[in-house]
Amino acid sequence: CLPCPSGNSSNPPQSCQCSTGYQTILSPTPQCVDIDECLTQPCFPTFGVCTNTPGSFICQCLPGYLGDGMIS
Repeated sequence: CLPCPSGNSSNPPQSCQCSTGYQTILSPTPQCVDIDECLTQPCFPTFGVCTNTPGSFICQCLPGYLGDGMIS
């Protein structure tokens, strides 16, 4: 994701659209940064492990457990 344009009244930084899994940060310079989805605990809390990836995340079960590790 390229930095959001600045100084252009027809396309102000506030209207920048980042790709899915990224958020707009306007300071100190406009840019798109990865959202750490693991902070919202999308994986099964006791037996799943969350790994943040660029623009997404992966849930995996701990050894000895089956499934995708997601909270359904």
